[in-house]
Amino acid sequence: FFSFSSMEEDLAEESITIIFSWCYAILFMISLYWQAFTTWKCRSSAGLSFDWVQFTFFGYVCFFIFTGRMYFSSTAEEKFEDKYPDIIFPVHLSDVILGFSGIVTSLLLILQHCRYRRDVSTKYSVMGTVLTILFWFTFILLGILSLIPATNIDDDVFFRAVAAMFCISVVFRYPPQISLIFRMRSTRGWSMEQVYLQICGCAFLCCQVIFDATVSSSWELYTGSIIQISLVATVVFYSVIIILQRYTCCADKGIEFSQTRKQLITEHAILSDRIYYEDEAPPRPKIGTHKIIEDYDPSVSGRASGVNSYRLSRSSTDSRSFMSDSDWEPTDDELHPI
Repeated sequence: FFSFSSMEEDLAEESITIIFSWCYAILFMISLYWQAFTTWKCRSSAGLSFDWVQFTFFGYVCFFIFTGRMYFSSTAEEKFEDKYPDIIFPVHLSDVILGFSGIVTSLLLILQHCRYRRDVSTKYSVMGTVLTILFWFTFILLGILSLIPATNIDDDVFFRAVAAMFCISVVFRYPPQISLIFRMRSTRGWSMEQVYLQICGCAFLCCQVIFDATVSSSWELYTGSIIQISLVATVVFYSVIIILQRYTCCADKGIEFSQTRKQLITEHAILSDRIYYEDEAPPRPKIGTHKIIEDYDPSVSGRASGVNSYRLSRSSTDSRSFMSDSDWEPTDDELHPI
């Protein structure tokens, strides 16, 4: 009976941990898709730092490789259970899906950056490019060395290095975006909903870590999760800075970033209604306010020299026709003005 009760208690604890993990994973996934939706809605990648995009892409590649190896490798799980027999395995399926979703969304943001227009505020920093090249070079080099038996770099060293590079990418991810917002004096093009969702996701992640450590009654999990908690604190710190920018020095004051397709169609319809149409054009039209006259020379008998005029009319079939100078003949009043 006590053994069955213990099994039920362990199952309930694991279920609560899985619920926490899915909550923060879904929030982080939605936050990235929200940014992609904001960029699509604005039809512009201005306001979104490309350094943030490429650091995000590299970070999620490292995160997906590390979590995928921990989740699908039975050896890694056995090593963890041998070292921490009373602690729930910290990597879940939601972490793997979060890493894959982050890669897909980051690629989508890169394609949007290439597809949609950019303005002068979009700059490619030399430091961001150098760091990105250095990260990828280190990643590929360690991967090649781990495949060579003669080296002292085994799989564990490679995956630890991948986890370390993920942490570094998170640290360097947000400063370029904060700098861009400050230069633009606006958060337009940057999804504030993404910031709020990430803060909520960090809250659920902290709840999961605290719950696991409390259930296991082990300080070792707190010590092992200090890097994870530090990353959460870093993300929250940068998010708070962006929120302060949004409501202080970089407030948008209700100005829209760019016109959507629906707004452009509405504006075109309004401008089209302002065009003057005449149902029936007279056979000998006079120069009116709707005719354009250029190079008027009053010294030549008061006539208009070099006239380049057009008359817009609408026929009974609602088709537009233009009357040029060859079809226009001046009247007596036009030949002898007062």
